Amino acid sequence: MSLQKIAPFSDVKEWTTDGEPAARAYSSLPTAALLDGCTFNVDYTVPEVTVSTGSVRLVDTNVNGGDQSWSTGAFIYEVDSQTVSLTDETTNHIYIEVDRSADDTATIVVNTAGIRPSETSLKIGEVDTTNNTKSEQWSLLTTNGNLTFPQQSAVSSVKSRISDGTVLYARENSTYLFVSDDTVYRLSPWKITDGDTYTLPETDANGISKARTGDIINESGAYFESTVSKTVSGTVSVDVSEANLIQHTVDGDVTYEFSGVSSYVDGASFTMFIEQNGSNSITWPSSVDWNGGSAPNTPSDGKSLELAFISYDGGTTWKGRPTWSNE
Repeated sequence: MSLQKIAPFSDVKEWTTDGEPAARAYSSLPTAALLDGCTFNVDYTVPEVTVSTGSVRLVDTNVNGGDQSWSTGAFIYEVDSQTVSLTDETTNHIYIEVDRSADDTATIVVNTAGIRPSETSLKIGEVDTTNNTKSEQWSLLTTNGNLTFPQQSAVSSVKSRISDGTVLYARENSTYLFVSDDTVYRLSPWKITDGDTYTLPETDANGISKARTGDIINESGAYFESTVSKTVSGTVSVDVSEANLIQHTVDGDVTYEFSGVSSYVDGASFTMFIEQNGSNSITWPSSVDWNGGSAPNTPSDGKSLELAFISYDGGTTWKGRPTWSNE
């Protein structure tokens, strides 16, 4: 499996025929996506939702244009602002639907079953009239090819239509995801280079970040962590963006620093396993609040110590405690 982005267009062919919009078919796998707009303004007292103007890319099979044809193609539709009624005290599933055989009008469709009204439709969100909440702009395609959703739960609900290996992005907690075998996995964090700009790290042959290979979470909660192992001495920076399992052989006096917590999250944790090679001192960061009030004893030559660290404030302070020792 390889990870893939949903490029806006590739090998584009365009034509216009009566009753259809400018249609675009291309050789790479087309994916239905919201291109812009279509935000929700909900009146929970009626209840009803007004969907703003926008545009959508919908996918269909057996596409014919001029003297060419494609097994699958994508069509771009403008969406006019529309107000539709909601059902009270339930979850309302909001779709954009088109009927290519009739005209090029994109229609807002609502149902409570959560079933796509047709193959040429796209779910763009939900409105919960029980708790008066909304989740909007599902499958929003960014200019750099990321297919984005408001939350990971939204990805999980539409995973069956997402191609294996597709890179997705949950906007609520700035998390990259991918789908494989009908399961949603969380990828390791991308490198933040400038404000909201994310840069993909170097990847292996399967497209997984080399820095965090194997560090993924599936939607059922199974967690697979990556490990960094090295021999250390002097001032050592523990970068939690590289791995959550840190294994160090201490070969000289060490002063630790902790770094790498994204400014976009509050919580972070890692486990450290230390093996002493000699009679070396270990100095911990002042940001560590130790269980019991003081740091554990430094292991003697040939002995090991395992520790757990967790931060609730983005790495400003850490709760630390020993979890295992063979002293």
